[in-house]
Amino acid sequence: MAIDMVRIFISGVGIDALNHKASSWKRSRFYRQDCETKYKKRQEKYGFGTLSMDSGCIHIEYMRYAEKMGDLLLSLSLPDLYFGNNAYFYFHTDYVELAGKIHNELRYAIDVKKLPPWSEWGLSRDELTVDITDTSENNRRRFDTLAKLKKLPYQIADLTYKNEGSIYFHTGKNRMKSGRQLIVYDKSLQQSIRGINLEQTLNLPQGYSVLRVEEKTKGSPLKTDVKKTLANYEFPEGFTRLEIALSKEHQIFHIKSFLSSLGLDRIITTKYKLYAIIDDMSALSRKRKKTCKRVLRYLNGEFKNISLSERTITSYKKIILQTGFHFLYAESDILPVQIEDETGQCVLIH
Repeated sequence: MAIDMVRIFISGVGIDALNHKASSWKRSRFYRQDCETKYKKRQEKYGFGTLSMDSGCIHIEYMRYAEKMGDLLLSLSLPDLYFGNNAYFYFHTDYVELAGKIHNELRYAIDVKKLPPWSEWGLSRDELTVDITDTSENNRRRFDTLAKLKKLPYQIADLTYKNEGSIYFHTGKNRMKSGRQLIVYDKSLQQSIRGINLEQTLNLPQGYSVLRVEEKTKGSPLKTDVKKTLANYEFPEGFTRLEIALSKEHQIFHIKSFLSSLGLDRIITTKYKLYAIIDDMSALSRKRKKTCKRVLRYLNGEFKNISLSERTITSYKKIILQTGFHFLYAESDILPVQIEDETGQCVLIH
């Protein structure tokens, strides 16, 4: 379990903080008449153009709203910062050390002494990830089972890249503009494309793989998540919102939440075991048991349409979930997972 990519926002930075002798600064300017739609809002605010460069593992954007003033965006992978690649996970709360590492990466591009203090830094985007390490066969069945989900609460499924090993869930109609994305993908496959043997890097047993679940959050959904963390945990006085968003508590709370939304904290069993569980429900009439089985078949993609309201379908989902089983079924049983509070490790529940 980890935070992966983050985008740190630092407002009110003078242009004199930039090392203009660094030759790799790239200059861009957005013009209203021909700029792409996704840049229009940025162009309206940052009409004096943008300077960008890569410093170590950090991508820097200096967006100017005045001739000599602007806002700074720092995009970086925390596992890259600490370990040199994102095959590992970051579960860290030493903010002094983190600030020092970021300053060290920036030192050739920016005079860090001229930046606002750490307490004034903000977070505009983060990516929370959890890796499920299991046999390749079990992870394949997990992936295929989750690909049957049509939607999650407030998110719709996008199976465009299913054959490439990725499933997306997002808010709104446009995945790229979504404030929240949930992605399930084959981490072993992704790393092999980059020339990294994940099994060797992580010393996995033969025949094992890593299925990664990743949530990307930005804008108002990220602010909402931080508020939820504050409502559920107590933090020392003076903790900044950036520190809360990077905290162990924030990571655990929200990763448990999105694992639950996928149903990965529940047993995934076979169709006929679920039928047997339904048959044993004394509270359901014979007619309702029959309807419950029909809803299961619909949710698992055996047919596309069903003459029931969304509210009725949801009520039957809840009936199954209350038994501790997922409403999706697989070829054979798949163990649920849980996050250990102390270590942040994702473990299988036997």
